[in-house]
Amino acid sequence: MKNADKPINPIVQEENIGQGGKILMCTEYGLTKREHYAGLAMQALISSCDWNFTTFNKDLIEATSKNAIDLADEILQQLEEK
Repeated sequence: MKNADKPINPIVQEENIGQGGKILMCTEYGLTKREHYAGLAMQALISSCDWNFTTFNKDLIEATSKNAIDLADEILQQLEEK
C-alpha cells in the first residue's frame, strides 16, 4: 500500500487468536492521506481567494479541485523523498 493510500487515523484493535496470542488489526480506515491533504489544500485555496458567488461556476470548481489534488500529490511526493 502506497503512503498516499494509507489512512490518516486508523482504528487499531487487539484481536485474540487463541492460546493467549493477540494481534493488532486495523478495523476502520477512514480518509486516506491523499484525501485528507487534498481537503486541507482545498480549504486553503478557497480561503485565500476572493470568492464571488456570482462567478461561482463549474470551471472554477473543477480548477480549484484539480489544484487541491495536485498540491496533495506534491506534499506526498515530498514526504516520500525524505
